[in-house]
Amino acid sequence: MMKYQSIKTVRSVALSLLALSVMAVSALAKPLTLKVTPGQPNLITFTSIAPLETIVGKTSSVRGALVFDPDNLAAPVSGSIEVDMATLDTDNRVRDGHMRSNHLHTDQFPFSRFTLQSLTDTGGQLKFDNGKQARFKARGSFLCHGVTHDIQPEVKAVWNATAGELEVEAFFSVKLSDYNIPRPQFLVMKLDEMQAIAIKFTARP
Repeated sequence: MMKYQSIKTVRSVALSLLALSVMAVSALAKPLTLKVTPGQPNLITFTSIAPLETIVGKTSSVRGALVFDPDNLAAPVSGSIEVDMATLDTDNRVRDGHMRSNHLHTDQFPFSRFTLQSLTDTGGQLKFDNGKQARFKARGSFLCHGVTHDIQPEVKAVWNATAGELEVEAFFSVKLSDYNIPRPQFLVMKLDEMQAIAIKFTARP
């Protein structure tokens, strides 16, 4: 009888130690918060293909924050990335003014914003491997011109564990009519309804 009680005591102690170990690991595995601030090397571009030329608009005025656990891609994530629409530059001052005033209406809708909800399609990858590219989709909502839609950008990301930085590239398309943006026309040129968006930024501690 004493031997049986002794075995039960040992098991109880072992289970208690295991539980404490799990709690300790969980306490250490806290999500990180990284920030994105305006300026290089961050870059947002949109590409419009017209019959006579391809127009590319650019800005480095992007800011935001990401909350994630680099050691667990299945863990909850959050964050948002915001772009100052009035800073988009197509290398043509007249066209830029026309675009901001008559199409993007930046006085009324100064920012566009992607709000991150979760990561999907990680290809079975469980975590970010230091210095190696990870590919997945970022599910979230995109606010532009006062309209919000759910989107899933394709993402390429590289985690630098030494610096604690995450380099991100994301790609998606925007249909102008989905966001109530009047389709621009300049003389005989009419832009495509679909705009290709590319996002590149580095999130830092």
